[in-house]
Amino acid sequence: MKKGLNMFRKTDSSQKNNKIKMATHKWVGMALMCLGIVSPVFAEFGSDVTLKLGAGGLYNSTLLTRQAIVGQLQNGGHISVDFNVPEKSFAISPFLNVYHRQKKNASATRPRNESATNILGGLNLLITGFSSDRTNVYFGGGGGAAHMKVVSAVNVPAATTSYKNKLMADLVVGLETKITPSISLFVEPQYVWVPDMVNGIAAHAGLVFHLSKVKDTPRPMPPAVTKAPEPVKAPEPVKVVEPVKEPEPVKVVEPVKAPEPVQAPEPVKTFSSEALETLKEAIIYFGHNSSVLTDSSIATLNRVVAVLRDNPTMRIAVVGYASQSGNPDYNKALGHRRTVSAREYMIAQGIDSSRIDISTQGEENLAVQGSGVAADAANRRATFKLLNTSP
Repeated sequence: MKKGLNMFRKTDSSQKNNKIKMATHKWVGMALMCLGIVSPVFAEFGSDVTLKLGAGGLYNSTLLTRQAIVGQLQNGGHISVDFNVPEKSFAISPFLNVYHRQKKNASATRPRNESATNILGGLNLLITGFSSDRTNVYFGGGGGAAHMKVVSAVNVPAATTSYKNKLMADLVVGLETKITPSISLFVEPQYVWVPDMVNGIAAHAGLVFHLSKVKDTPRPMPPAVTKAPEPVKAPEPVKVVEPVKEPEPVKVVEPVKAPEPVQAPEPVKTFSSEALETLKEAIIYFGHNSSVLTDSSIATLNRVVAVLRDNPTMRIAVVGYASQSGNPDYNKALGHRRTVSAREYMIAQGIDSSRIDISTQGEENLAVQGSGVAADAANRRATFKLLNTSP
């Protein structure tokens, strides 16, 4: 082992750099392989998973510490996978940044100009600050590890360089803009802090690939329609001619008593026009990719609950819808979750579950045709309809 270390010390700096580059490439390859394996697994279970690939750079403003990284400005790339929890309120994001510095006039007095490949990797918690159909603004932070080439004793002319591993922390602010249903553009500034090594700003931009997959729910097969066989006509019975009987003597018929008058049934009560109008106008709206009831939705549901209480025999159906953005099967499942939220709220208010049916239309039967913020907001809804007429 000592012989091997001595041979490694005797090699020139270019051979050492080649070995370090090979080790760095292995790190990057293993990280990409792990992210590639984990992403489809989470997507298969129905999680909202996005893959970010981008390019950018790192600017280091720390130059007069005990140790500083080689190169004040470095170019590199960024890869991360965001595992979003339902409703997209926050996400867990493992990331990997790789930066490279080309050799520029390096010498014993200027060791920072040597070539270097630096790696930052870790885990961030991202919180959604603003979200719409096309734009998503988020912020967060986290930490991880840094593998970087540093300059030791920077104030001494005979400074040395070596690779070191240290813990790191970062803060992130990002913006995503959707260009297709499955691809978005992103810009992500990142503040990076590594003790005694880095105190700088990294910035990345690139593409976001949405890998979400909602499991297909088997649709019920319509019952097979079979024609019933036509009934076989029975042969007409043969008429038997009976012999003519002698007429019986005429009996004296007693007078028929008039039937007693039949009492008319009481008139059937019908549902009031106010109740039917309230049910017809009741529409509840939901946020983007959400089945959570808003304050205005709860107010509308309270009016429907009041109608059901005043009409104990009334039965209704709740129909859920979604906007056109996203997968059609996912939108159908989202419409179902919205009807479940409305039904559970009415049951909690004392309405029997047998009086409330639910169904989903997904992105079918849109209230407003086309796409856009206003159209999508009008289509994220649930409506009510009467199942039974007057009792």
